[in-house]
Amino acid sequence: VTDNFFELGGDSIISIQVVSRCVREGLHLHPQDIFEYQTISELSGHLALSGSVVGDQGDQQGVSTLLPIQQWYLSGGYSNKSHYNQSQLLMIDKSISTSMLSQVVVALLKQHDALRFRYVEGSLGWEQHYGDFYAPLAEEDLRGLSSKEVSTGITGLCDKYQRDLDILK
Repeated sequence: VTDNFFELGGDSIISIQVVSRCVREGLHLHPQDIFEYQTISELSGHLALSGSVVGDQGDQQGVSTLLPIQQWYLSGGYSNKSHYNQSQLLMIDKSISTSMLSQVVVALLKQHDALRFRYVEGSLGWEQHYGDFYAPLAEEDLRGLSSKEVSTGITGLCDKYQRDLDILK
């Protein structure tokens, strides 16, 4: 009960599975709880029955503890720490307006504090801070490209935005 979930090989996907199983058994648990209370001993004191009232945690501020994988990665000798990330190209219905999509992105960033993390390398090592920066939605118009140029154009834009990512900002 005192073994660390992440040191035993746990990760974000497994934490979601654990939460799902707990909910099925009538226990109220969030994935964030597993990140905050990383042993069964610590976690058991923070479980609640499903009927319990749980309030909104609000916007998080300050410093958040790095996960072991983040500590490992940030302490490595990578020259461009911002470039190691995952990206996904999504398609949406063309009837969705830019304004509506922009509102969705802002709501997503507001709801998920971890999407606003900023990283700082200090005298004691790396820290992640909850940020308050909301990036504006960028709109790219590819209508001027021929059907043969669209794929190359999309790839070029994806590469540009990938290079522009900066975990320090």
